[in-house]
Amino acid sequence: MLLLTTLLAHADIPPPEGYVETCTVALQCGEIEGTSCSAYFGGRTECEALEAKGWQQMCRTMGASTWSEVFCAQAPDAAAQPERVEPVLPGQKLPSRRCGCSAAGLGAGWMLAPLLLLSRRRRER
Repeated sequence: MLLLTTLLAHADIPPPEGYVETCTVALQCGEIEGTSCSAYFGGRTECEALEAKGWQQMCRTMGASTWSEVFCAQAPDAAAQPERVEPVLPGQKLPSRRCGCSAAGLGAGWMLAPLLLLSRRRRER
């Protein structure tokens, strides 16, 4: 069972060496008022509250199960809004949008099948 736990734990992979986080309030909002919120795979209640107040989401940090999102207040003039800065890894042309989360779920699912069969056999005895 411990092995299954470690398989699921690899869903959040640390950023590669040399990664520089560009999803910060200072970089994304500049002179415009900004804030960040925490989110996780189960919900983004704090971030949704900012969206409901009219804040604009600028970016999201790395992370499959937990991450932060940066929001900037709406600027009165669209030209005054800063340009979005997307994270770019060393040697990477475009940011990757793949999560890899589904692979962990599939791997763990087939690993559970033998355990379920063993537990069923024990009950039948």
